[in-house]
Amino acid sequence: LFPYTSLFRSVSGPFTPPYTWTASGVVGEAGSGLPSGLTLTPAGLLHGVTEGAGTYDFTLTLTESSPSHRSVQWNYSLTLQ
Repeated sequence: LFPYTSLFRSVSGPFTPPYTWTASGVVGEAGSGLPSGLTLTPAGLLHGVTEGAGTYDFTLTLTESSPSHRSVQWNYSLTLQ
């Protein structure tokens, strides 16, 4: 079993808090996304326990709540060993 906890934060930039974090599979990569057992909260806490070692690719999105609902995305790779 692989317990995992990480907190994503935005510490500067043009976005207005509060923010919402989401994760999804990478466009064009079949089987990508968070590993089974891990979840990402809207506050940016990635946590849980997964049974599978490996490398997991996913897209992380940060969206501001107001006034314009702008968002930014990163492709992220997580390796569990």
